[in-house]
Amino acid sequence: MTELPFALDVGDVLDPTPRSQVEDGVVFGVAGEVPALLTVAWLEDTGTLEHAVEEDLARMLSEPATVLVDAEPTTVGGIEAVRTFVLDAGELSSAREQWRLMAAGRRWTISAATALFDQPMWGPQLATVAATFRPT
Repeated sequence: MTELPFALDVGDVLDPTPRSQVEDGVVFGVAGEVPALLTVAWLEDTGTLEHAVEEDLARMLSEPATVLVDAEPTTVGGIEAVRTFVLDAGELSSAREQWRLMAAGRRWTISAATALFDQPMWGPQLATVAATFRPT
């Protein structure tokens, strides 16, 4: 694997080695046999956070079974961000908490995805890991 353009304290929540890595993103699995993931994706972008959030939400919410439950401004690693929480009521019900931010000339999206049933237990733990994100 190549060096990642960010730092993340996975603690004992995630496996320290990503399950997969592509040119513009990585997928971390939860330590053990839990059906939950934390992904970090990036895209070269010098636009605004507002535009990035609008564009991402429009694409994501075009799926009829996806519902936006909450959106709020926040910070991640001291950087202005927007946190969203969506439910997917499709065939496999799931919950996704995402943080979008602009830093180092990139648009970043950190996503914590769980089965809907597992979200109350794993969502807060994944959010704690996401809060440690720092672009390098």
